[in-house]
Order: sequence, then structure tokens, then C-alpha cells
Amino acid sequence: MLTHTRTEEITDRGEAVVDREGNKCFIEADSVVLAAGAKSERALHDALEDIVPQIHLAGDCLYPGNIRSAVYQGAAVARMLD
Repeated sequence: MLTHTRTEEITDRGEAVVDREGNKCFIEADSVVLAAGAKSERALHDALEDIVPQIHLAGDCLYPGNIRSAVYQGAAVARMLD
């Protein structure tokens, strides 16, 4: 996982990126997953809120963030569960 990089090119061999300092590198990969910008989506939470006995928000449905904060929030919710 790379953070704070800009994609310059995606090819059938991988991805060319540039970091904050302007360093360029090519990462060989079969697949590239981009996570760029997000908007929280709570429709499922809102639909289930009055139906299920317990529901919690974590990750981007709580607020747009990064994978690290989503994993932390998910772990925090797991610790709260009975």
C-alpha cells in the first residue's frame, strides 16, 4: 500500500507513481487498486438502524479516511461487542 503518491500511468505491467518529494518509481503488479477521494455512505446503516438490535459505523461510512483508520475503527468496534 502506498500513500501520498500520485499515479502517472497504469500499464499492463503495473503502475508508475510519484511521491511527495518528486521521486518516481514503477511498481510491477497484476492489479492496481486506487483509493482516491471518498464520500461517506450511510444508507445501509440508516435502513437497518431501527431493525437490528445493534449496529455500528466504522471506516468510510463514518467519515472518509484511509485504510489505517478504517482498520483501527473496526477493531475498536469489535472490542466493544459483547
